[in-house]
Amino acid sequence: MKPAKTCLIFVHGYGGRALETWGDLKDLLLESPSIDQCDIVFLGYESRSKQASASSALIYNAVNRIVDHTNDILELSGTDIRSDDFEYENVVLVGHSLGGVLVRDVLINLHREGKSWANRSKIMLFAPAHSGAIALDLVSRAGLLSSLLRPIEIVLFATSPVLRDMEIESPYLTGLRERARDLGPLAAARFVVHATGDSVVSSNQFCADPMSVFYSNQDHISCCKPIKTAFLNPLEDILAYYHG
Repeated sequence: MKPAKTCLIFVHGYGGRALETWGDLKDLLLESPSIDQCDIVFLGYESRSKQASASSALIYNAVNRIVDHTNDILELSGTDIRSDDFEYENVVLVGHSLGGVLVRDVLINLHREGKSWANRSKIMLFAPAHSGAIALDLVSRAGLLSSLLRPIEIVLFATSPVLRDMEIESPYLTGLRERARDLGPLAAARFVVHATGDSVVSSNQFCADPMSVFYSNQDHISCCKPIKTAFLNPLEDILAYYHG
């Protein structure tokens, strides 16, 4: 079997989990005839308590470890290692919500740091929060608010560092937009999905990104969970954009 050409790295959003965020996507990818061309990684991280810049740095380091030291990762997982000169032809960072913002930050930093594989790295986004989110709605959609919570607890959730970072025109998002504009098309996503029923994040176009694809009858949480019979399946989009 030939080594994988593409590394697909999935990054969940606020309050999400490495696998659960993406619903049946893992199983659908494994059923694809093209899956032997891919290594798939679902990253998990603590998304609530850290500032966006701290989470971005954590994911940046993880991505570098996966790509620059692939054999170390394969050895730890009990998989056959590859030749010393092995390199991925494509590195695809797929992010949902907050994760969409973080993978954009990672992509920009790959170019700023002059990584040799930066030009082979791309991002694909589902309901990204790069144009801002309403903090209380974001927390509510993550399932953290209920009648059981006291007002003081709601205030604490709403003022968590990362939620402030995701507010419209926050210093973090403003700085991200400026750095993306400076980098131009290299910082643009290849594919952006929003949901018609999303009341959590702004769907405004971000810098050089393409126009968004809108999934009907989906919301902020469900738009990244592919169900073949329910709505447009992102599986074909992922493989088409990065194996075409």
